[in-house]
Amino acid sequence: MHQQLLKEIDHSYKRANFLYSLFWDKNSSSSIHFGYWDKSIKNHSQALQLHKEKLSEMANISKQAKVLDMGCGVGGGAFFLAQKFNAQVTGLNICSTQLKEARQKAKRLNVDSQVNFLELDYLHSQLENDTFDVIWATESFFHCDDKTKFIQECYRLLKPRGVLLIADYFISRQPDNAKETSLMNNWFDGFHIPYLLSRDQFESEIAIAGFDEFHYKDVSENVVPSSNRLFLLGYIGVIAAFPLRIFPKNIRKQLPFQERHALSTKCQHKALKKGLWEYGFVSAIK
Repeated sequence: MHQQLLKEIDHSYKRANFLYSLFWDKNSSSSIHFGYWDKSIKNHSQALQLHKEKLSEMANISKQAKVLDMGCGVGGGAFFLAQKFNAQVTGLNICSTQLKEARQKAKRLNVDSQVNFLELDYLHSQLENDTFDVIWATESFFHCDDKTKFIQECYRLLKPRGVLLIADYFISRQPDNAKETSLMNNWFDGFHIPYLLSRDQFESEIAIAGFDEFHYKDVSENVVPSSNRLFLLGYIGVIAAFPLRIFPKNIRKQLPFQERHALSTKCQHKALKKGLWEYGFVSAIK
């Protein structure tokens, strides 16, 4: 079950790579996460950068810290940490396509001596205990099918007084009716989300794992413009996919999107507006 999920996630990101480049500023920002918007932000690219800044402010990251990026994507977080904090960053990812892109970008940015990208499953990395000052996880936790093990792994890998920083999706309330249940199910299906925790459930798991401190900030209002952007892209995708139904499935499978993915981007936005989920920044100190 776990390995099948990893294959689906890998395949999905490979197919969507072109769309991230075209619509999400991936090539320049090396980021595929939500942006953080406030009054200072003028565009999507700035929002992606501010997201990293705001998450890093949740902890006191020391210069030359050893950082583990759990689910590093195409390297945007690793590059930010290397450049801003002179950190030594290890990035974990299961998608070889993204890792290739991250390694090439690291050389262009002249930070390849500071960042090391590994093709590993973050639940089974077999990295040494008490190794990292910071663990950074931006929108990778939601993919995890064993969130208890993820938190336990973070605790194991952090040094004493090390900090876990997470930016991710959390359940706000349970669906009240079939329509709301359908919204969440369609979103989960397209985004490859096995399940989500609530803020309280997550805090409980953090305490059970042994962390001493837990801090949470609901930043849902700050990511709404990114949710809107996804909604519009999903709407366009659904319309674009409709006439393509005349083609055989083997041809449609080569497209850089699937209808269920387009539908899920619409559903995430509707579910957010209904208060079914929220976007949280978390810091937890070992």
